[in-house]
Amino acid sequence: MPLFFRKRKPSDDSQKRLEYQLCRSKEAGADDILDISACELSEVPSSAFSICKVLQKKVLILHNNELRSLLPKGCDISALATLK
Repeated sequence: MPLFFRKRKPSDDSQKRLEYQLCRSKEAGADDILDISACELSEVPSSAFSICKVLQKKVLILHNNELRSLLPKGCDISALATLK
């Protein structure tokens, strides 16, 4: 049994989904939801919190990921109304 586990690299499809969802959230007329679910994430990218803050997103959807930690250092979620 190994003592150290390597980070599993997300598949190409999940990486494309993450990039698509981040770009989609920046479009004019986008709603107040950032959905980065099912992206095989082990941690939430700090860019997601930056997008939420700058674009005043109220909901961050993270289900169906492999999260080991929720908040990167220095990130603030106080502006979010809902975290799913």
